[in-house]
Amino acid sequence: MRTRVVLSVLGFSLVLAAQSTSRLTINPATPWGAALQDIVSEVEESKKLERIDDFFASFAADPRRRDALLWLLPQKQNILVKRQQHVLVMEAAEKFLVLDPNNETGDALPLMVNALKAAEARKDVPAVRSWSLRTSTLARAAMGPKTPEESDAAARERQDYVRQVDIYTEYAIANAALQYASEVQAPELLTLLEKQNARSAYLPQACQGAFGALKKQNQLEAAATTAERCFERKAASEEMLIVAADFYLRKNTAPDRVIRFSEGAVALLAQRPKPEGTGETAWKQRRDLLLGLAHWMAGVTYSAQNQFASADEQLRFALPLVESNPELLAPALFHLGLANFRLGEKTKDRARLTDAARFSQRCAAIRSPLQAQAAKNVQVIQQQFGIR
Repeated sequence: MRTRVVLSVLGFSLVLAAQSTSRLTINPATPWGAALQDIVSEVEESKKLERIDDFFASFAADPRRRDALLWLLPQKQNILVKRQQHVLVMEAAEKFLVLDPNNETGDALPLMVNALKAAEARKDVPAVRSWSLRTSTLARAAMGPKTPEESDAAARERQDYVRQVDIYTEYAIANAALQYASEVQAPELLTLLEKQNARSAYLPQACQGAFGALKKQNQLEAAATTAERCFERKAASEEMLIVAADFYLRKNTAPDRVIRFSEGAVALLAQRPKPEGTGETAWKQRRDLLLGLAHWMAGVTYSAQNQFASADEQLRFALPLVESNPELLAPALFHLGLANFRLGEKTKDRARLTDAARFSQRCAAIRSPLQAQAAKNVQVIQQQFGIR
């Protein structure tokens, strides 16, 4: 997506430059016309840039030279882009917008895209934010239907171009949030992108950046809230959901959220392909770890809500995946024992009761806060139902 946007933007800027030239009439008999003619004939970049700057020094205050200045600024900026003089690239775009704030020429967007790229190159988050907002606003204003002066092909080219420019601004915001924004800036950029386009294809990157920043600051409640709103927009990762589920599990006030986020993480993992560059063994270990945590959190929460059939289902999935973690294994076994006891006691289902005894015995063999109660549960099952 990003490469396609960049290529289209660059290609269209050349067309616009040609159109701008055709609109400008140069009279070489005048001082300003002679100066423009010198600029046109100059082939050496450094000298051309000097002559453009001289023209601005001489004629920038003359409102009659507006068209000439608007014609020169893209040329100047293109030279500055080649030289990677990022601050000056942005200054050229600013000067253009002073002369043409509403993009009446139709030529402003390429300069603004170059300014946005310069801000990205500098990793200047405030500038990325500013140029993204302004560029998106002008791009959307330029979308418009076909005008009487346009051919069908020209209208489609214009509309495709401004659409891609708008998409690029979304990419720039999300990439800044993910890659180089500060811990304070990243959440703000997510909010900005949501306002700009709540269905942006780049929303997952912005969500990950904001979530990671909040988690790094140990703002776990804000991180969980961010995960939730990203989940609602189908932009959350499984790691985000598991962290959010764990937060609400520990808080012990929102069991519905624990279950929703845990099961959401399981659903995401079921459709997640192995990431590029990740080995099969590493991917399986990571996937099993996350699946184990998600099923475990859902299972113990269902058990606490007396939803024992769902608890049994979730914890049976979790059990082989948490075998190596005693802190998770003991509660998994305890709640499996409890769930199967409750499911089997009324119907005298001996298979269920046998499983209840087996899980409880395993829990009683592990040193944990649940060990003593698990041992008592084993005695109850044995005494009431003769299960050994």
